[in-house]
Amino acid sequence: MKIYSEIRVFYLIAFFFVGVVDSLVAQHQAIDTTISELARTTPTTYRTTYRKLENNLRLAADQLSDEELISILGKIQNATRHLSFKGPLAAGYRMEAVIYELTNHVSQALDAAVRACRLARSYHLPVELADDLAQTGNVYNSLDQADSSLKYYLNALNIYASTKQQLSQGRILYRIGNLFYHTKQEKLSLSYLQKALDISADSLDSRSHISLLNTIGLIYRNQKQYTKAINYNKQSLKLAEEVKDSAWIGINYGNIGHIYELKHNYTTALKYYQANLELSRKFMIWGDVVTTMSRVSQIYTKEQKYAQAKQVLANARLLAMREKEYDDLIEVYQSYVDCYQHANQFDSAFYYQQLYYQVKDSLGRQSFNTEVEHIRVSFEFDKKQGEIELLKKNNAVITASEQKKESWLLASSFLLVCTTLFAGLLYRSNHQKNKANRLLITQQRELFEKNEEINRQNEEILDLNNHLEESVAERTEELQIAHDNLVKQNQNLEQFTYIISHNLRAPIAQIMGLVGIFSESQQNGSATPQMLEYLNRSASNLDMIVNDLNDILLMRNQADAVREPVHLDEVAQTVLESLKGPIANTQAQVLTDFSDVQVITAIRSYLTSILYNLLSNAIKYRSPDRSLIVTIQTLQVDKYVCVSVQDNGLGMDLTKNDPKKLFKLYHRMHFHTEGKGMGLFIVKEQVDAMNGKIEVDSEPNKGTTFRIYLPS
Repeated sequence: MKIYSEIRVFYLIAFFFVGVVDSLVAQHQAIDTTISELARTTPTTYRTTYRKLENNLRLAADQLSDEELISILGKIQNATRHLSFKGPLAAGYRMEAVIYELTNHVSQALDAAVRACRLARSYHLPVELADDLAQTGNVYNSLDQADSSLKYYLNALNIYASTKQQLSQGRILYRIGNLFYHTKQEKLSLSYLQKALDISADSLDSRSHISLLNTIGLIYRNQKQYTKAINYNKQSLKLAEEVKDSAWIGINYGNIGHIYELKHNYTTALKYYQANLELSRKFMIWGDVVTTMSRVSQIYTKEQKYAQAKQVLANARLLAMREKEYDDLIEVYQSYVDCYQHANQFDSAFYYQQLYYQVKDSLGRQSFNTEVEHIRVSFEFDKKQGEIELLKKNNAVITASEQKKESWLLASSFLLVCTTLFAGLLYRSNHQKNKANRLLITQQRELFEKNEEINRQNEEILDLNNHLEESVAERTEELQIAHDNLVKQNQNLEQFTYIISHNLRAPIAQIMGLVGIFSESQQNGSATPQMLEYLNRSASNLDMIVNDLNDILLMRNQADAVREPVHLDEVAQTVLESLKGPIANTQAQVLTDFSDVQVITAIRSYLTSILYNLLSNAIKYRSPDRSLIVTIQTLQVDKYVCVSVQDNGLGMDLTKNDPKKLFKLYHRMHFHTEGKGMGLFIVKEQVDAMNGKIEVDSEPNKGTTFRIYLPS
């Protein structure tokens, strides 16, 4: 069961805050006034002015666009450009980090914060350095890097303590305490928050002071020290009422009510819960309304006021579904299970337990799909890196070959020059003319042989390059084949992971839940044979899923079956004969037209299964308002044969659903008739096995057309 977490706290603040700010115009005026003060600031006043500006920006952040915040940054830089002392420059970088943090440009925020720290160190500004370290910690905190954030916070705290900056010391102690609370280190959190409260609670703005008292109350509540918890939460409530902060008033109502519920003082708890409900409804915080109503129903259940509990839960369920608060809907269904179980109505408890797991598993599957996408992106990145490394090696070999070629050409040219010079000297020596001619002929022959050797080596280099290109092409092809196989294996793994994590888990969880209910019912003396029937039903569901897994594996093992010429009219007659009874019972009319293409090369059993599943689906999801007409026909489209199956049945709204989801295992679009959601999954698997593709067009209450494209 969820309680009022800090995430819910900040969620409430973001929405309640709209009701307590005066106006957007007033916020702009306050910020512009503070920027004007910066232009006239002095070495002793600039820190106070910058802190005032930072507070105004954080208060107005929800109401200002990113463009407006960046514009404010330009105004700050213009206002402080003429200042001669260095403190405002470091503070200006810190304000740049604050604005980038508020606009979710965290890399720029971190860069500005680090520059501010570097500048403050170089000009020996310790207090300014502490402020910059604290802001760097804020940026790391927004990045969920708790260790880095804590390191900067502690460094800032040491400087504040050594320079006796008591007000700043209290603020940083509050941030460290909150950081420890969010990382589930409540003992350390309480220590730092208590120090902040003792050193200087006045150093905190009203909202931070209220938050500090509330967090201490939450820690004492978790430690089951309820008296202290109520004391701190009531102090927080009192301060929130004094400053008319509706957000924190509602938060404290809920937290105090929960403490009284834990103390079994249900009357007082209900009073605070009702007060929280009034505020949440006023500001349309529907998620908090649903959560609080679930808490109220729990109290009614404990007091055995089952009718009131069910009424509250019915309203909560409608609200959660209307506002799409699915996380809170899980809590509502769990409260339903508790209520019906305490009332010994196990039939209804079992029903809501099923709904609980359906919604929970649906949300879990979204997280799983996100993780699969991360794996796919990582694989693509690794593949590209491998290709880059291969290209680098290829370039290195080519460069080495070119250098070798240039070396041989240089040597050849040098040898040619030397030979020419030597021949000239021999020519000028008439008395050695004959000897010189013989020597020249000899050297020319050697030069010719060297040139032949160079040409041979050049041919070897070219051959090496050709082989290298072939090796690169072969390796690239191997990588592509490995990639395609891995993608297909990932898809198969995703399907089987889905079955195991969702469809196998659900009946197992139901069996476990039923065993728990059955055990409690035995203790209450109210066990019924119906419980055994539910257990048997869940076990049957589990057996059905195992059989489905076996069918899928068998189908994939047949993917290498022999392809052969198949007469479509023969396959169609076989399917019509198999569905003769349903066609007669529904008075359906099935029309076939294979005049364009009569024979196709395919796996006969797969093609029969595809037409059988599509035709049986058309019969199953026919419209009650008109007679069913199904048309099966073929058409030659480029290099494919298109087999289309068109009906005038119920149809589907594909504008609100991804057409690819139609072919997911156990996915269904209509629930008024029996079915398992395997037919279209099998169709898609068999089409893929034959290197084909499938398309679908559908409109509600008009009909559906499936088009199967198989290589001709």
